[in-house]
Amino acid sequence: MAFVRTRQRAIARARAFLSLAFGLVACGGGGSDPVPVERTSAQKQCDSLMSSWCENSLACVQAGASPDDRLTDEELAAKRELCLDEAKRTCDAATAVTDAYDACQASVEPLESVECEAILDAVRADEVPAMPSSCDAIFTFD
Repeated sequence: MAFVRTRQRAIARARAFLSLAFGLVACGGGGSDPVPVERTSAQKQCDSLMSSWCENSLACVQAGASPDDRLTDEELAAKRELCLDEAKRTCDAATAVTDAYDACQASVEPLESVECEAILDAVRADEVPAMPSSCDAIFTFD
């Protein structure tokens, strides 16, 4: 019985992380692997924002998990790296930033309890967590 519970927890953690990682692509862009290029201002701003989103979203998931379901430091580092890799693919296609960037950045660093709860609710429902509404359409993409 303990094996089944451990396996269910592992599946739940993986599902939660995948929802979060795929949410990055859904929030604006992504696509095929682009050719590496020198980072533009828009790409650097996107990188900064997505780094904050990855870090703070994973912190919300970790804080909202029961002690038995929390990720180990090693698992958390691996998931953070994967999240940032997915974010980079999205940000590689960013060509411009709107005036709403500062408001979005402020809303994800740190995430308020309302946003954390929304992330946890989405993960628990096997849905993709959405960024705060202040982050809607802040980048244009190729």
